[in-house]
Amino acid sequence: MLQLAISQGAFGHQILQDIGLVCFISMLLAGAFHVWLRKTTPSLQWNQFGKVDVSRIVPADILGCVFVTLPFTLTLLMPYTGPAKSLSPIQLALSFGMLLMMAGIVLFMYKQRDMLPETLGLNPRHPAYVFAWGVGAYVCFILLSITLQNAGLETWLESRLGKPQHQQIVQEMINAVQVERKLILILGACVIAPLAEEIIFRGYLYPVLKRYTEPAFAAIITGIIFGAIHGNIWAVIPLSLFGILLAVLYEFSGSIWSCILCHALFNTINVAFLLSMGDQL
Repeated sequence: MLQLAISQGAFGHQILQDIGLVCFISMLLAGAFHVWLRKTTPSLQWNQFGKVDVSRIVPADILGCVFVTLPFTLTLLMPYTGPAKSLSPIQLALSFGMLLMMAGIVLFMYKQRDMLPETLGLNPRHPAYVFAWGVGAYVCFILLSITLQNAGLETWLESRLGKPQHQQIVQEMINAVQVERKLILILGACVIAPLAEEIIFRGYLYPVLKRYTEPAFAAIITGIIFGAIHGNIWAVIPLSLFGILLAVLYEFSGSIWSCILCHALFNTINVAFLLSMGDQL
């Protein structure tokens, strides 16, 4: 049984690496194509769609994106080493701290260029409007998830990948016994992860890709990367769709707060479910 679990994990990791490679090649090809397209048809304004302004994004931001997403991409680049071991409270705190640090770097870069708060829509004119967008997007994703489940997505994945395995943080939550461990996981999953991941992926990676390609491509690629970096092949499809939805939400709401709220709702409700049903999972 152990060998089977390792085999499934290795196979899933290989697929995640392939997804990452496809995304990387797609970004290079799309960037080269749009450079040519801009030179031949300078009047095109496709990347001005939506409320996410990319006029102040510069080529150096490409390197910035590589740097702030490095902790995520390393999980794909590293070879498979077997089932993930349980992390200590200090290791958990450090991992969430790394997320905050990378998000802080994004905010620092924007601040140094006098791009805050406008770039991220941190001071929306109508907070209730932003709140409604966030909650509405979450409801839409839940309906989409139910539709996918009824369409047999879980059964289809299980027939090809074997019995589903939990994402590491989900397994950590199920196994958590110590109070401090649970508090770190709850704070990290419900507050830190939504805040940091949205600033990094929707607040920075998406606008940079949008600037040098186009909105639809940027939303799809950042969504797929977002799904892949969570390290669970069984969750790639729903998480990728969630990432795409968050990019669309950002465009229509014009504020990163709506994305953070939607993401936090998703994580918090899942955490509440895990804490109440953990022994039965």
